[in-house]
Amino acid sequence: MGFIQSLKEAFGLKGEAPAAQPASVPAPAPKQSRSMLNNKTVDSWNNAAVILVRQGRYDEAVKEYDRLLATRPNDAELWAGKAEALRHLGKTADADLCAKKAKELS
Repeated sequence: MGFIQSLKEAFGLKGEAPAAQPASVPAPAPKQSRSMLNNKTVDSWNNAAVILVRQGRYDEAVKEYDRLLATRPNDAELWAGKAEALRHLGKTADADLCAKKAKELS
């Protein structure tokens, strides 16, 4: 008697096991590309950027604003937020450009 056969007998298995039925698992949702971002997603990212500014994490906030502005370049609020973060970093020239852009768009 072979090893497999002895295991089958030890566990009370006779013959071949029935073929497993494929599970009905839904396909994963496609990842959102930047062009598919909805307002709720962008607003969440904006909130994250605002929180980073409040925590004094200005470099990270600027990166978040850059990511947001790549999806919504005509959003005055985002430009104003980036201007604030840059001002805290002492980058006044860049901050002034962002503030000017925010004013143009509002």
